[in-house]
Amino acid sequence: MGLLGKIVVGIGSAYIRFVGITSKVTIAGSPAALEFRKNRKPAIYALWHNQQLFLIWEHRNENVLVLISQSKDGEYIARAVHSFGLGTVRGSTTRGGLKALVEIIHKLKNGFQTAFTPDGPRGPVYTVKPGIIIAAGRSGAPIIPLACRVKRKYRIKSWDRFIVPYPFNRAVVWYGEPFYIAPGADIDEKSAMLDRILGDLNANAEALLSG
Repeated sequence: MGLLGKIVVGIGSAYIRFVGITSKVTIAGSPAALEFRKNRKPAIYALWHNQQLFLIWEHRNENVLVLISQSKDGEYIARAVHSFGLGTVRGSTTRGGLKALVEIIHKLKNGFQTAFTPDGPRGPVYTVKPGIIIAAGRSGAPIIPLACRVKRKYRIKSWDRFIVPYPFNRAVVWYGEPFYIAPGADIDEKSAMLDRILGDLNANAEALLSG
């Protein structure tokens, strides 16, 4: 990465930190999920691609391994993620996907927590793709779905309308119940189920934020 890239990452990381420090966060949802987080037990966090920015701050210094694409944009995100005490696994459904999936399963079996954006890296937005279901079924780790809604934000004109929260904000992070995927489970059925759960969690978080 060149000097310009390092400057971009530095500015981006400073901005995320400023947003986090100046924002009020409400944590809600499943006590069981929060117990997994507190004790850092192996689990797979599932969140929509456009909600990553604030959650990088919320889970700072927790050593969660984030699945990030091997694209140039992914390199910027990976550098920023590392600066907040999070790890990365590089790959996606389009590049390095199988290798990344094998690595994530291995890490889960060895006690790590990971994070998936199951509609990334190119969409369709808000549509779960099968990698997260396969990882859960083969690792034995539960999926913990979560949603993050912020009061004030800018949406980038990208495929997922990526959310950039403003400073001095209000945010709600809502954790769903952990659930397991049995080996050999129907992948399409479980993907659709996770799709519905994430939709419900986002509706819950939005209602709390607006209340």
